[in-house]
Amino acid sequence: MVGADEDPDTQVPGSAESQASQQPSDRLVDLPDAGQVAWTKLPHLGAHNTDLPSPTVEDLGLSWIHQVCDRLWRYSRADFEPSMSVAVGESQWRETCALAGSIAESLMLGVATYVEIAWHEEAIRTDVEDPAMALAQRLHADALCEAVIAVGHRLINLVSRVMRTDPEIQQRMSGEKRLKALGPSYRPFVTDASAAWLSLTENTVQLLRAVSTPCPSGVEAALDR
Repeated sequence: MVGADEDPDTQVPGSAESQASQQPSDRLVDLPDAGQVAWTKLPHLGAHNTDLPSPTVEDLGLSWIHQVCDRLWRYSRADFEPSMSVAVGESQWRETCALAGSIAESLMLGVATYVEIAWHEEAIRTDVEDPAMALAQRLHADALCEAVIAVGHRLINLVSRVMRTDPEIQQRMSGEKRLKALGPSYRPFVTDASAAWLSLTENTVQLLRAVSTPCPSGVEAALDR
């Protein structure tokens, strides 16, 4: 109870007097309404519990990526080393096979995630799902971005390792500060130095071009495309 000469506005927060003076509506005034709460309380992440059929990769124009994955997986299963003098456990060609399979996995995950995004989009557009499920759609969109970035990083490392199967290019790499880790001292499947794993950036592409063996003009033009 507030004394006769006490100011009600000076009550100590959390005191019995303060709590007693608050009505339920006062305590809930800062909480979001039911519509806003729906955005933070997701019942699930996918659109699978609806009657809406899933879009197909053909519907989305992505079937060509599956074809790319088939080629990558075939290459990854080759698992070959052309030189009898190279230990299988440290084969540079076998490492490129492993990277090809990893690229295919990231591509496939990206395509499947895009299907989920499109599924949610259609479900929300047709009122099959509550608009609040756009938050789940956003999670899939974030995951798709990560998958695409992963493909790029794996691709540049695949390219760099195919390049270094040429001993001359290995020597040139050792002369470039940012590529030195991929020089002759690099051992596939053994070297774990972070510098040996490249990121797909314009600068990295330029560095690889600088140490590469000149290609016939037609081949280089095809690579540019």
